[in-house]
Amino acid sequence: MFAGRERGLLKYPKLNLNRRLVGQSLPFGANHNTGGDGDLFSGIIILACAMKEESALFYFVTNQFDVNDPVGVEQLKRLTLFSDNQQDAKILVLDDQPDLSQQKDLAQVAANQIQSVFTAIVPHTNATVRVPYTTGDIQTFTQYQARPNGEETAFFDGEQLVMKIRYFTATTGGQAVLHQIRTISYFSEHGDRLRTEEYDLTGNKISTHYFRADGNLRLTVYFQIDGSSLLTIDYDQQGTIR
Repeated sequence: MFAGRERGLLKYPKLNLNRRLVGQSLPFGANHNTGGDGDLFSGIIILACAMKEESALFYFVTNQFDVNDPVGVEQLKRLTLFSDNQQDAKILVLDDQPDLSQQKDLAQVAANQIQSVFTAIVPHTNATVRVPYTTGDIQTFTQYQARPNGEETAFFDGEQLVMKIRYFTATTGGQAVLHQIRTISYFSEHGDRLRTEEYDLTGNKISTHYFRADGNLRLTVYFQIDGSSLLTIDYDQQGTIR
């Protein structure tokens, strides 16, 4: 959904993840160890939590990771650079990327150095299983007209688009799983997307993305397994992390 755009860098105290992050920027040419001209952070944006320990874990945040993409190449260089400077760092992928395991293998780094946000931060497991949402659930509590189109269905109130849902593509016995919902997007009376809710295979809501009228991201909230918010990310007018 947001492929090819790097989001920035998140910095967490180990074992103490704050739910709200404060945006900061490091100056160019600031090398942690030497104070020289080397640019350890490449001028990227840092979201820094209040530190309660001397040791910190850094996440390079991106929508998707591709070892052959310039952004992916740069992030791998940063992992090496941080390691050389005795700083723990990982690449954190925000999208639910199907080929992430393959990309990890191609990167030839430790598997835990490249992680999905859903496994690195959001503790979603099969321990709590809800009944997954399906198209039938939507039709039960709405009177909107459903217009299926491949892996998504749009819902209209007359000719006004109200809601759009996308499905998981998993199959059972060679047959497509019956419309288990992956995302639900809601639209304004002017046709602008207001927000998109993302669900996992167990029916738990993973995140909600809020959008501006121009289509750029305004805010993203990631959720814990109990439904409480875990991580909030603010975006500027261009859809980049503040």
